[in-house]
Amino acid sequence: MEEKKCPRCKADVYENTDTCPICGCRYETAKEQNAVPPAERDWNYAPSVFENDLMKRLVGEKYDSYLQAFRKAFSFNLSAFLFGSVWYAYRRMFLGCIIIIVLDILAVIAAAGLNLLIAVLEMPDFSQGISISSHDYALPVCLLVALIYKAIVGLSANGIYKISLEKRFVKANSLNPAEKEHYLRSASGTSITGVIALPLLAIFAFSAFYLFYIYS
Repeated sequence: MEEKKCPRCKADVYENTDTCPICGCRYETAKEQNAVPPAERDWNYAPSVFENDLMKRLVGEKYDSYLQAFRKAFSFNLSAFLFGSVWYAYRRMFLGCIIIIVLDILAVIAAAGLNLLIAVLEMPDFSQGISISSHDYALPVCLLVALIYKAIVGLSANGIYKISLEKRFVKANSLNPAEKEHYLRSASGTSITGVIALPLLAIFAFSAFYLFYIYS
């Protein structure tokens, strides 16, 4: 059986296949693009790894919305902006969920430290002969820092999710059919269990920290 190279990832694949098993490229779509004269060709085109049934299964809910987001250089994820670690757990990115929780804690500590620093300082208004209390602007500054942090989370979420899906896609295609199906059951779609476990984990961590603080 003859082999050919995938036009997207350059992997060696069999001649009679329509889709690359490694990156999911559809050959007919790539051939149509290559048939266009160079002067009329869309040079930003690249066969997408996300346009196939396997990726549709991995994404699950809102596949079409995420497909549109992945086609853009930059996109904003409102759910990640509002819910942070909960969204990561829901989308089965549990390591990312833990990282966001740690960043949330660090952000709170940073905001508290900033508030304390501002509280120590005073802003004299010499034109009116009075001193403005630092508490008049401590809260707006902390809110601004929190908003910037949440905006970064929202702007980076789709890119991180895209990378996670690509890794899952490659891993699924590297397994035999039985192993692949078993893997997809735990790696596809969304996870309500993860969302439920998140507050329980937070309560456990807080309780452990509280007991450590009391008895240390």
